[in-house]
Order: sequence, then structure tokens, then C-alpha cells
Amino acid sequence: MEETFLIKGIILDREPFRECDSRVCVYSLENGRQDLIARGTKKIISKLSGHIEPFSCVNIMGIRGKRLNYLGSALEEDSYKQIKKNLDKIYYAGTGLRIFKDLIKEGVAEKEIFYLLKNYLNILNKEELGKTQLELFLHFFILKLLCLLGYRPELFYCVKCKKKALPGGNYFSFSGGGLVCNTCQKNKNSLTLSDNSVKLLRLVLKEDLKKLCNLKIDDKLAKEIIKTISSFLQYYKS
Repeated sequence: MEETFLIKGIILDREPFRECDSRVCVYSLENGRQDLIARGTKKIISKLSGHIEPFSCVNIMGIRGKRLNYLGSALEEDSYKQIKKNLDKIYYAGTGLRIFKDLIKEGVAEKEIFYLLKNYLNILNKEELGKTQLELFLHFFILKLLCLLGYRPELFYCVKCKKKALPGGNYFSFSGGGLVCNTCQKNKNSLTLSDNSVKLLRLVLKEDLKKLCNLKIDDKLAKEIIKTISSFLQYYKS
């Protein structure tokens, strides 16, 4: 008798597998990231295909196989229709999922990680955000994800001398994982951080995504924050 399991998951990716099937990458509340084989999805008569599109939240019945696990049935809980109607939202949803997939190891199930991803998609789906807001929101999501994965930056004390960070002359050290004061700064790879950037980064760590999505931020500060978080991400991916 086949062993089955039930999960609620978000579809991260879907790619062709063999002649008529698909390999579906899903992050679930119960099992974390895992690949499931969906049989017959390339056939015109497939009823499963429409329920397993990327950035959909789906209730899945899986089947355990000897080498691979299979997707027995899927019922879409939320298709995030407003994302799929907007090219900018499609881009930022897709980019967020790609980065998420790159950072998350198979089998790591964390409730906070699941709901961070779900909230990211929920807000993208519901809120009307401009291009700069979308770019910032993506990077807020990335920083929060890195924190949940154990890479929370130190933003209140110098990572070198351990003294409390004071306004003016602060840097962000990627190797040190946080702020470095002007006295300790010797690493050419560190980025200069304005006082407003330090305050905003602290706010991102403190508040939930819903409160962050509509912040009014000027272009100069937005560019500085995006560069800092993007560089932080690349450091930990390398």
C-alpha cells in the first residue's frame, strides 16, 4: 500500500521531468523544501497542471516512492491572481522565490520561514507598490530571510570593539556581520552607512513586512539600503 502525506506548501519552481511529467519544488509548513514529481502534467487533459504553478499556495497529497516522492493531488488555496496580472509583480515574486530557493536547504521546515514567504506573496498580491517600493520590499524580505537563517546583522554595537554604535562614521562589514565604527574600520570591502540607513535597517529587523511595505523613503536612502542588503546577500551566497 502506498504511503501518503498531506502538506500545505508554496510552489517555488516547476520544470519538465521526463517526457510527460514535471518536477515541482515546494516549500511546505510540514516538510520544508522538497521536490515532488507530478505525473502527466504535459498532457492536455491534465487536471493537476493548473494547480501547481509557481507562487501558488497549495494543499497537496504526496506519495512516498522508493527514490522519488510524487504529487498525488493538489488543491490551490491561493493563486495570487493580482501578482499574475502585473509584470512588475511577477518579476519581484519570481526573484524572491528564486533567492528563497537558493538559500533554503532541502528538508529544513521552519514555521517562521514559511509564513515570511507567504506574507511576502500576500502583500505583493494586495498592495499597489511603485517600482522603487517593490525593489525595497524585495530586499526587506531578503534581509528578514537571512536573519531567520542565522545571519542576523549586528546593528547596535561595533562587531570589532563591541562598543555601542554612535551616529556618524559607521560602516557595514560583511565578513564581520554588522556595523564597524570609524575607529575600527580597516576593511576596504565594507560599505559606508549613513545614520538614516542604520535606522532603517534596524526598523526592518524589528517590524513585520506589512508595516514596511508602504514606507516613504527617498531615492538616495533606497539605493543605499538596496546596495547594502544585496551585497550582504552575495557575501553569504559566495
